[in-house]
Amino acid sequence: MEQQMDAVVLYESWFGNTRRVAERIAEGLRAADVQAQVSRLDQVDSNAVDAADLIVIGGPTHAHSISNAATRIEARHWAEDPEKQLTLDTDPSTPGLREWLEAAEPSARRFAAFSTRADLAELLSGSAAHSIRRRLHKKGWTVFSPDESFIVPVSGDVVEEQLQRAESWGRLLGSELSLPTAGVLAG
Repeated sequence: MEQQMDAVVLYESWFGNTRRVAERIAEGLRAADVQAQVSRLDQVDSNAVDAADLIVIGGPTHAHSISNAATRIEARHWAEDPEKQLTLDTDPSTPGLREWLEAAEPSARRFAAFSTRADLAELLSGSAAHSIRRRLHKKGWTVFSPDESFIVPVSGDVVEEQLQRAESWGRLLGSELSLPTAGVLAG
């Protein structure tokens, strides 16, 4: 009998697009017969994370990297600007991805990193996923898959094409996780 694999998709999201991407990644994992939970970082069930065979973690790209206190304040100001038509998905005073990564214990657990970013060349926008990978790899975590970035608009909802890419990536992760020699990459 084949063992059920478990994954947890953790995310930080300010305007909802990264949450939508995380949810579709989880749908893809489930389509590959992986039990997948989705959780905002500030609401994570540490027991589920400890029991998972794979942690998929992501957040928005802010100032070429992961969010920080200053970029969260900027997100609040953007939401207050009626011309931007943005609604906050999370209270900006809530600890985010940066704090979660700093608190993460050294481990050999497998992870995959993703980010959302503006529709610019990655050289110009940066990538939160790269920062996630570097920080977790430094703590001994095992890179399971190459980083993935999804394009989101500065205002408005993420387009269906990007959500389909997220679901496909989740399905790929789930398929690879189910292999007897599940892929592991060097950091």
